[in-house]
Amino acid sequence: LQVGITLMAHDQAAINIAKGAEPVLRDGLVSLFSSQKFDVVTQTSGREKLQADALATVRKIVQKRLGRTDIEALYFTSFVIQ
Repeated sequence: LQVGITLMAHDQAAINIAKGAEPVLRDGLVSLFSSQKFDVVTQTSGREKLQADALATVRKIVQKRLGRTDIEALYFTSFVIQ
């Protein structure tokens, strides 16, 4: 699974925190993505759940550093299954 992600927030501080925590975000997301089953992520409902889980992962990490979860959305900008 190869995924490109873009985060959306209206609070620049949240974006800065996310950028500064990139290694931690990558680790959390790699752990999440590597635990997915092929037959689940090939379905639309599976991708939507994965997107929601990825957003929750990012929000949790930003919450620990910023004290609030101002990341509003997470978008898959690419999604390749091999």
